[in-house]
Amino acid sequence: MLMICFYSVKGAPDNDMVCGVLCYLTATTDETQTNTVIDANVLTYDFGYTPIVSPGTGTPGYWKNHPDDWPVASITIGGVTYTKAEAIGIMQMKKNSDKTYDLFRALVSAKLNVLIGNAQGCIYDTILTADDWMASHPLGSEVEANSDAWQQIAPAYEMLDDYNNGLLCAPHRG
Repeated sequence: MLMICFYSVKGAPDNDMVCGVLCYLTATTDETQTNTVIDANVLTYDFGYTPIVSPGTGTPGYWKNHPDDWPVASITIGGVTYTKAEAIGIMQMKKNSDKTYDLFRALVSAKLNVLIGNAQGCIYDTILTADDWMASHPLGSEVEANSDAWQQIAPAYEMLDDYNNGLLCAPHRG
């Protein structure tokens, strides 16, 4: 008696979440395979995963202290282009109550992390949102932590910070 079986293998839905079980892994095969299995124990189908090669993310502290690792000579934040030296100088400034400087540091770092080849799917829209906010609230515009302006962008700032610290879709530099 000939028996033909069809099998379907699918990952659990939580694997699709940001940093689910398969975080930092990529499939070693196409997303789907269709094969007819005629005998038992056919072991020729690969449903494996391999680690994603990623340079890892850096925090503002990393980027301001490693100018040789910058992949660009200038960076645009909120529509304003800064040379690497200018951006590093701003990132090295003593922290004050103006939150535009905090967002600047986080946004520069996130953009550099993407530019060096880290995954960006989880942060791309947040980078765009933060960039637009910086265009409306230029660096040095005295945005206070308790202001409505900061409350609008604070969730995006937290996402940028999480991304830069390797807590989202790209690992931290190791």
